[in-house]
Amino acid sequence: MLGHASRAVSTPEMSTISNPSPPNGDTENEGTAREPITDVAVLEEGDRILVGDRTRPLVVRESRSRQVDARGGWVDQHEVDASGEWADARTLTLTTQIARATGEPTEKICVDRGRPHPVWRIR
Repeated sequence: MLGHASRAVSTPEMSTISNPSPPNGDTENEGTAREPITDVAVLEEGDRILVGDRTRPLVVRESRSRQVDARGGWVDQHEVDASGEWADARTLTLTTQIARATGEPTEKICVDRGRPHPVWRIR
């Protein structure tokens, strides 16, 4: 055998790559454990997350829910605010999308109440 390659292990709950996150938080070239998030209600303050194609993790700063009108009545829609730990980092609001017809979460997370983006909790 000529070389040694890092081996990825994947489960439905979490993808794990053997390399730890680098100290500067840049995960573009290094592996890290990623757990896909489909409802921001599971996130807690202090959780580190990746959003969309961003390579630097954001930290969840605040979580809340608000009432939205769905066809079946009022339902809770969960939101979190997250920001980076670098100078001039802006705060993003991540919202679990709700299907208006059913009042159920769609398993999509919208950024600043816009388009959905994939979100992962990182370890």
